Amino acid sequence: MQQNLASNPEYQRQRRLSLQARGLCVNCGKSKPQPDRCLCKPCRDRKLAQRNPELRRQRAKEDRLRRIAAGMCAQCRNPAIPGKTICEKHKAIKARHNQKAAEASRRRRSQRIEYSKPPSVPPVVILYSGNKPWWMSLDEHYPSHVLERLNAKR
Repeated sequence: MQQNLASNPEYQRQRRLSLQARGLCVNCGKSKPQPDRCLCKPCRDRKLAQRNPELRRQRAKEDRLRRIAAGMCAQCRNPAIPGKTICEKHKAIKARHNQKAAEASRRRRSQRIEYSKPPSVPPVVILYSGNKPWWMSLDEHYPSHVLERLNAKR
């Protein structure tokens, strides 16, 4: 059974020493490292960005803008829809998300409870069932121990 070399620490150590001896970046193995360093500038920037959330956000934003300028999807590297910033796949994902969000909003709206206290009448609760408001006084809506606490605060 062949072991995965990428997860073998001894292989990684040997690879790193070999790249360093040849004067290459120990991460990508392609570029020359910066002076007195073992990583090239792009690899070092990536490593620093992984540790620092502010740099990570900045780098993600720059990458996104670079992809948009190149005519690629802002979220992946597939070609974007002409005149748009996303590909067909992400457009479908966004449409599903928007549909679910609209359904959740409709559900919340249909179950919304509003509390109001007009100046001349006792406080009431407005319950929405579908599109029709349904009025109920606070004594009908709350149990007596909750009403006692509410009245004590007034």
